[in-house]
Amino acid sequence: MALDLGNRLLPAFNTKTGIPYGTVNLKKGVPPGETKITSAAGGGTVILEFSMLSRATGDPRFEQAAKRATQSLWDKRSKLGLVGNHINIDTGAWTHQDAGLGTNIDSFYEYLIKGYILLGDTNLKEMFQVCYSGIIKYLKKGNWYMDVNMHSGASGWSVYSSLANFWPGTQVLVGDVDAAISTQYEVHALWRSFGGVPEGFNLQTGKVHAGAEGYPLRPESIESIYYLHQVCLEFEGASFRVQLTGY
Repeated sequence: MALDLGNRLLPAFNTKTGIPYGTVNLKKGVPPGETKITSAAGGGTVILEFSMLSRATGDPRFEQAAKRATQSLWDKRSKLGLVGNHINIDTGAWTHQDAGLGTNIDSFYEYLIKGYILLGDTNLKEMFQVCYSGIIKYLKKGNWYMDVNMHSGASGWSVYSSLANFWPGTQVLVGDVDAAISTQYEVHALWRSFGGVPEGFNLQTGKVHAGAEGYPLRPESIESIYYLHQVCLEFEGASFRVQLTGY
C-alpha cells in the first residue's frame, strides 16, 4: 500500500526544478491548472518518508525525487543561507521572499537535520550548517526568531507562528541545548498566558495576531519539550553545548 501511494505521488515531482506541485490527484495525477507556486516546506519536506520507502522497497525513485527537490530548493538559497516562503517550481524564482521558521518554511530546515540523522547523508548536514548560521545571524532577536527578507536580512513579518515551536527540539538534536532552553521558556510563557500557543502572536505589539487566536493542537511544542526532557534526564539538567557540526 505504501508503494502504491508513493507511485501515485510521484507525478507531482515531474517539474523543471524537481520541486513538487503542492497538490496531486491520487487517481489522475496533477490537476489541470494546478498552481506552480509552492512553499519551501511543501516542496522540501519529503526526504524522510520517501527515502524510507525506497529503502524498504528497493525502488530508488522516491529517494531520488526527494533529494532532487531538497537540493533544488537549497540551490535557490540566498547569499545569507536562507530560503524564502514560496517559489515557482518551474522557474525557481522566489515569489515570497520572507525567510522565517514558521509557516511555509519550518519543516524544510527540520528535515535537513533529521535526514542527516536518519540517513547519514553528510550533504544534508552541510546544508543545515549553512542554514543554521544564517538563521542565528539574521533571524534571532533575543530568544525569539523573526522573519526577515531572505536577501537583505531586513526585518519583516513580526508575527510568531506556532509552527516555529519545532525549533527548540531541532536545536537539541544538534546540541545547542542552552539556546533551545531559552526559546522554549519563551514559548511556554505564551502557553501559560493563553492555555496553548496561539496560531500567531505579534512579538512587537505583545498581542495575539488578529484571526490567529486559535490553538490547533499542533505537536511541535510537545516534541521540543520531549527532546529537552530526555536530554535533561541524561545529563541531569547540566548546561552544555555539543560541538556536533562546528557552528
